Amino acid sequence: ATAQTQGMDQPALVDLTLANSAAGRWNEGRLPLRRLSLALRGRPDDRNTVDLQTFDAELGSTREAAGRVQGKGRWSQGSWELDAVLADLQPSLLDQRAPAMRLDGPLALVGRGFGDASLDAAQLDLKADIAGLRSGLSSASATARIERIAEKALGLVQADPDTTTYLRLP
Repeated sequence: ATAQTQGMDQPALVDLTLANSAAGRWNEGRLPLRRLSLALRGRPDDRNTVDLQTFDAELGSTREAAGRVQGKGRWSQGSWELDAVLADLQPSLLDQRAPAMRLDGPLALVGRGFGDASLDAAQLDLKADIAGLRSGLSSASATARIERIAEKALGLVQADPDTTTYLRLP
């Protein structure tokens, strides 16, 4: 790793490379990350914003490559975004329980509301164009639907953190 800056009010640059000599599949209790390189930029006197100028994650085990994820991103207080490209990603080589397929294409993630002490306002948006299929998901629209289903179909209600309930187990 290297870090460079010209002063507290000037952008600092951090280059970092990590190598995992014990990379393996999730189902083997290992991390399927062979190598991670990233370049960060941010001002030391402003810790509210960090730019992920580049990242390159080589996935797989020590025996076999499982693809690559490359991209860039930005973190600021309360929100973050990540633009990535999947290249020859093979989920079954990350975890044996995953389907055998190859994934290539862009992936965009945006998160908001994570800076609060409560995650009630947190939202995650996903946009992808992978394997010729375009998709988009938003946690904002899914949350209300999940809560309705949980309440009506399953009889569940939101937990109250100020209430303690004891259950007698058989």
